[in-house]
Amino acid sequence: MLQLRPGLSFGFVADRAVVLDLEADRYFLLDGAPLRLIRDAMANRLDARRCLQSDRLGPRPLFIAGHAGVAPVVAPAPVGSALERAVDGRGDVPLRHLFAAQCRANGALKFLSLESVIARWRAVRPQLPARLDLAAAISLAQGYAAKRPLLPLRRSCVPDSLAIMRLLWRHRLDADLFFGVRLEPFAAHCWVQSGDLVLSDPLSNVVDFTPVFRL
Repeated sequence: MLQLRPGLSFGFVADRAVVLDLEADRYFLLDGAPLRLIRDAMANRLDARRCLQSDRLGPRPLFIAGHAGVAPVVAPAPVGSALERAVDGRGDVPLRHLFAAQCRANGALKFLSLESVIARWRAVRPQLPARLDLAAAISLAQGYAAKRPLLPLRRSCVPDSLAIMRLLWRHRLDADLFFGVRLEPFAAHCWVQSGDLVLSDPLSNVVDFTPVFRL
């Protein structure tokens, strides 16, 4: 049985697949023969000899032997944003907590590879069940958005999303971080989402993107 090489994930965009390779820190667009390989691997129809001859993603293999299988990233389609709801002041975020989370995210991305940053965030994600409190998550997201302009740090979707995840975890709240893409023209974006509600962006910033990675 085959599985994706560690560090790879993908999603289907129209009739093609887009793969995120965390190790290479780049996206690959698959169509033609590579796309057929992905579809055949999902259906357990992939011949091992055929796979060994042609399953390359740049210089690295696309598949390895394993039992995890091959499946695209699946996410609820977002239908709303916390930033477009009535403001709830209970989620006020202390500026020092916001600054610390932002500095931690920016510092990690400056000195570590994307693969290492994701591994570090995955390692510190709380193992205990998170509080199922969407109202608290919305309030925290609104508090973050309100005070973010006070920080002397350039806005960027990846560090901002990583910082929001850290703040959620500080309050035993959880959500998912996504990397997504759109085609024609190609663009990539990172955001935080809880169920079908976006926490990091207005809805219009996210709806055109198809998830290809989920933390």
